[in-house]
Amino acid sequence: MQMITTILFTCLIALEASCKVAIVNPRTFTWDPAIMAQTKTKVVKGDPTLMPAVHELVSQAELSMSYGPWSVMDKKYTPPSGSKHDYMSIGTYYWPCNWNQTAPPLAGCNQTTGLPWIRRDGEMNPMRLEYDSYPLESMATNATVLGLAYYFTGNESYANRAATIVSRWFLDPSTLMNPNMMYAQAQPGTNDGFYGGIIDSRPFIEYGGIINAVALLEGSPNWPASKDRALQEWFKQYDTWLLTSDAGKEEVQEVNNHGTWYDVQTTAYALYSGDNSTAKKICTLAPGRRIAPQVQPNGTLPYELARTKAFWYTYFAIEAFFELGSLCRCVQVDLFNFTTSDGRSIRKALDFIVPYATGKMTWPYQQIIPFDRGVFFPYFRRAAIIWSDLAYEAAILSLPDIDYTGDITNLEFPKYQEE
Repeated sequence: MQMITTILFTCLIALEASCKVAIVNPRTFTWDPAIMAQTKTKVVKGDPTLMPAVHELVSQAELSMSYGPWSVMDKKYTPPSGSKHDYMSIGTYYWPCNWNQTAPPLAGCNQTTGLPWIRRDGEMNPMRLEYDSYPLESMATNATVLGLAYYFTGNESYANRAATIVSRWFLDPSTLMNPNMMYAQAQPGTNDGFYGGIIDSRPFIEYGGIINAVALLEGSPNWPASKDRALQEWFKQYDTWLLTSDAGKEEVQEVNNHGTWYDVQTTAYALYSGDNSTAKKICTLAPGRRIAPQVQPNGTLPYELARTKAFWYTYFAIEAFFELGSLCRCVQVDLFNFTTSDGRSIRKALDFIVPYATGKMTWPYQQIIPFDRGVFFPYFRRAAIIWSDLAYEAAILSLPDIDYTGDITNLEFPKYQEE
């Protein structure tokens, strides 16, 4: 604890000295650039309401300094292409068809090979951890933490480590990932890759992700413009693959959380690579293509409620709506205030879940594993800001008994104050 406090104190002194010139708005997308700059100004001045979150951020960043870097080349399996540069994973809920040795054999199941694998919704196969999905998520999470820590403290060691992590995954020729998801979420015995596996790359933008993290590195000698241009080119190629590949053409047609996350990704990567026209096209289609088909007039999301982890999947779909809504604001498309004639909207979906998230009502649908209702904190906070409604801020008080004052969300989305 004392070491973290010393590191933070030293960083803030250095940051204050470096911020004699005006703090400019970063080129972030899901984090409002003006709010980020305002928050940084407050941090530099030592705003006591933000110090717990800064302390937590530095604590996480110090841990991230010792993690990774990661690469698709590290997996022990080789994709059908013969190149480990291609991302590879197995279906999250797929298992060998002979997994239950005490049950009668399933029709069509090869009892020796276990092929074809079958779906057990909501039950993750631990073999998934042996492929690229966990490293990808770890890479994105830690790079995001380090990018934020650099922005709010000015500590170049954080920028250096973030750049190393990002470069090893995306840019270094010997370790980079090819910009495709051809072999994501394979279902052995059925296919070598499933279009739904495109969702595996959502950590590139989820919770800020790579797209926002590198924006916070701007100005650091550890992240020169040449690297940023190279990363933009990688995401331009990946976005092209998402928009034109057979897998992408299948995923765009999904009318549950998968379709929304597809739009989140294609919009984010278009924005980052400078293709605002593509981003605006996707956002303009979103009300009729994403919100209206998924959200019922009473706010329920039937495609998610049908799952064995209905509470979690409802949260997951709402998360995707918030990410897409934030991105679409960058091209002047307002999804947050879109409402169909019969009342379907993002806000209606959130309002449906509020009494269950706060524990006021018991969840009446399936949820086969424990669910942490605290994950709604960032979205209640964001809702309070978006709709200027302190009722959402008040709802945070009914989430699990955790002190949210030290949550990093307070830096990304500071508490809404009525004017």
